[in-house]
Amino acid sequence: MKKLVNIRFPFLIAVSLIAGILLGYLFIRINLSLFFIIAIIPYSAIIFILCIIYSKKKLLIYCACALIFFVIGTACSYFKINDFDTKEITNGDTYSITATVCEKGNYDGGEYLIVKNVKADGHKIKGKIKVYLSDSYGEFCDVGYRVNFSAKMYTYDAFPYGKLNYNAVNSVKYQCRVYGDLTSEFRFSLFGTINAAVRHSLYNNLDYNTASVAYAMLTGNSDGIEDGSISAFRYGGIAHIFAVSGLHIGIIYGLLNFLCNKLHIKKIVAFFICFGPVFLYVGVCGFTLSSIRALIMCAVASISKISFAKYDALNSLSVAVIAILLLNPLSLFSVGFQLSVCAVAGIIMLSKSLSRPLKKVPPKIKDSFAVSISAQAGTLPIMLIKFGYISGAGLMLNIIVVPILSIVFAVLFVSTVISLILPFISQYILPYTVLPLELAISIFTNAGFEKSLISGFGAGAFIPVFYFALLCISDKFNIKLKCRIISIICAVSLLGIYVPLKTFAPFDGYKIIVSAYYGGGEVLIKSRQGNVLVITEELNTNRLDRFLSGYYSSNIDALIIIGGENCANTVGKTELDCNAYVYGNYINVQPFKDKTIIYENNFSINGIEFKFADGYSLIAVCGDKSIGICSGKYIPFDYCDLLITDSFDDCMSSTTVSFNERKLDNCIYNDGDFILKMK
Repeated sequence: MKKLVNIRFPFLIAVSLIAGILLGYLFIRINLSLFFIIAIIPYSAIIFILCIIYSKKKLLIYCACALIFFVIGTACSYFKINDFDTKEITNGDTYSITATVCEKGNYDGGEYLIVKNVKADGHKIKGKIKVYLSDSYGEFCDVGYRVNFSAKMYTYDAFPYGKLNYNAVNSVKYQCRVYGDLTSEFRFSLFGTINAAVRHSLYNNLDYNTASVAYAMLTGNSDGIEDGSISAFRYGGIAHIFAVSGLHIGIIYGLLNFLCNKLHIKKIVAFFICFGPVFLYVGVCGFTLSSIRALIMCAVASISKISFAKYDALNSLSVAVIAILLLNPLSLFSVGFQLSVCAVAGIIMLSKSLSRPLKKVPPKIKDSFAVSISAQAGTLPIMLIKFGYISGAGLMLNIIVVPILSIVFAVLFVSTVISLILPFISQYILPYTVLPLELAISIFTNAGFEKSLISGFGAGAFIPVFYFALLCISDKFNIKLKCRIISIICAVSLLGIYVPLKTFAPFDGYKIIVSAYYGGGEVLIKSRQGNVLVITEELNTNRLDRFLSGYYSSNIDALIIIGGENCANTVGKTELDCNAYVYGNYINVQPFKDKTIIYENNFSINGIEFKFADGYSLIAVCGDKSIGICSGKYIPFDYCDLLITDSFDDCMSSTTVSFNERKLDNCIYNDGDFILKMK
């Protein structure tokens, strides 16, 4: 009888390490001492005793190793997060900073630096600083330079709005803005110097947007790409071309390996000739998590080939995961790491199963289809959680466009290397090299792929059911065909029931969801009649899309705006599926194209009575309960059953929810989204 699954030791260790990291995260999140990890001792003892009784020595070794890595993962993530939340400078104070630039890039408002090896007022401190540069920040600097400046420093919290701060992954503990007094000193940095040379070569010889896209393809840094362009590639489902990973590493390694084979170089020598430049390339890209994962897997595959050992892709991926998480356990919470690992895991688990029924299809087309759909299946839940949508056009574009862009990348890479070696010819070769890339940018920005997005049904319980269905399809589990079919039907049926139930909930009464982020908040009121959304202050359209998808609300009956004209004017940027936009008479804005505008202080939507108290405050009466929403400094009403506010003013209420940091029981900043049901 075949085993249900062949246990792979590296995979077991990787899973144990991940479980430990999640436990350490949980301990910090709920303020639980690491001492409580001793609770696993009785359970571990029972497992070890059973292994000894039944003479399962191999299983005993597996369990012991798994336990060790579980404890290591717990301790590492616990201390890493705790270290990030321990600050050595005071928030809002001015310090004289000396540091080394480790990254330079662009953002919407200009340029920024990431600096390390920091000294504040002469004292060495842990962590990095993100430095936003003004138009005239002082002397020129680049990666590797030693810089000096004075600035007012601000700290990052570990858990803003109930989630781990993404800056914790890279130990960026502080931020500041520099105005005019920065001085710098050149320090040689191999990786930084090459990266800067690539950036300068591209930006000096190409227009800004094309240079930004080319730079992102080569280095993985997409900060400089215009919002319209990066969104177009995301909507098309191929933004992964900007994350240096297996595609990029494979092309470069393949080119070098091809040359070695043509020159009949011995395998061991060829390995070092190929691996050295690839390692250098990963360093130039800043050792991003996806590039490190690809580098390790490439090295394992090459070593297996040289030593004539059997290569196992799942073991190779597990080794890469273990190495990355031991170096930095918080990498587990990086979107890039999650997408990279899940994409490769999807390919490993599904590609063979999907390619078998396509025996009559030409091999290259069959393999491309199987790999593309497997990778997208593996990353689908992550896309829903992090971005709130998946691309309906992504499957076809990945099969057709990605191979073409792979050729473009290979040509661009070679041209850039030549330009670095012979700078005087860069102005002649780079503009012609990127012509196909400019065509791709033009097509994607005008194709309207945003219309192909599938969103509005969130993630939640969808994730385990979805991955269970994938495991049933996978050839890594020895399950009879009948059992596979039954399992898949059950999984699909559960999804078919789950999504509508969550979409149209609640069946009676009202469900109020309060969310916030820097600069604004949202209140979603769900009922059987439909969904009403109230927004305050600045509107982050990308985050709003994720919020609505996460709570199964792609269709909005009315969008109510409070917070003044600045807030109202941002609504024109949205592409929400909304029947009407409602403003109080306190706000005077121009109507937006193709959008119904209602100017009323008193109105009724979905059986809810709304009343504007002023341009910054609103009362909503749901049945016999009243909800007060206030984004201003003062609360203009005396009582409500539920108060949602940014104000420090007093108001009698049964429950009070704060958008931002306040010492209240229900604080969005401290605890994340607040959900309440009313009847």
